[in-house]
Order: sequence, then structure tokens, then C-alpha cells
Amino acid sequence: LSLHDALPICKLVEALYHASSGGQTDNGGRSYLRSVKDYDQDAPNYRWQVSVTPEQLQPWTAGLGELLQVTPDKISAAGRADSLKIVGTNGTKIIDADPVRIGLNLLSGRFQVAAVRPPSLGAVMIGADQTPATSFTFAGKGWGHGYGMSQWGAQSLAASGWKYRNILDRK
Repeated sequence: LSLHDALPICKLVEALYHASSGGQTDNGGRSYLRSVKDYDQDAPNYRWQVSVTPEQLQPWTAGLGELLQVTPDKISAAGRADSLKIVGTNGTKIIDADPVRIGLNLLSGRFQVAAVRPPSLGAVMIGADQTPATSFTFAGKGWGHGYGMSQWGAQSLAASGWKYRNILDRK
């Protein structure tokens, strides 16, 4: 028996990680990248909020007219937007969410969007209606793509006494 025959067969993996999942990692299209509950609530960007103007969305809204609504369309099992539905006065468009997330510097794809409309009777109306939005508020959780290991989640588990093998083997 040679040394080569005695060694186990090993395969390289793409070891993905991110800062914070926002409470749930996502399946990564590989058997070893599965969705698990995360313990990253102490992460500095566990919750975040970004407001953008319709003008900031122009790279993705050509031909739609004035914007009425932006909503996650297709959503991953862990709650991340895979695509967005954008509704304008001239039509509707479904687009990939990642270029928008990256282009607007959103911390993660795990977000909801609220359309903010002009004041009506002294109050700001948030929601769906036929009045063009003055801005859109993206309220999200986490920081990063959400695949693989959450650094803040792993740190939290380690701080509470978990050993590295248990952190990596979570189901």
C-alpha cells in the first residue's frame, strides 16, 4: 500500500463567507452550502435602511415613466431578492436584483422596499397607489451575499462556547 493509496480523496470547495446573513444564510447551489439559521443579531449592520430617489434607479427603469413601486419579485428560501418588479406609469419590468443591490450599495439582498409618496393631509403615504413615488426606502438585514459562513454569526457562536467543528457542521 503506497502513501498515495492511504490518503483520503479530497476535493477543493469554494469556501464562501460574508459579514452577516441577517438571521438566515442562503443555499449556494452546492451541496455543502446549505441554508442555516444564523446567530448574527449583534452584527453592526444586522438591520439597515437606505432611501433612494427615482433618479438613482434610472439605470434600471428606462421607458417605465414615473416610478410607482419597486418590490422583490422572486425571493430565495432565506428571504433574499433574486429579482425585482418595477412598476412605472408606462409599464412594468422584472429585473435581476443583484445589479441594483450592487449599484445602490445596498448591504445585502435581504430587503423590503416601501414607496414614499408626497404628503397628503399632512402625512406621508407609504404603499401602493397611482401617485408617483418621491423616494424608495430599502429596509434590510445582513451584509453580504448570504452564502456560506456568516463571520458575525460564527463569532457569536464561538463567544457563547461553540467549538469550531460544531460551528462549521451546523445543520
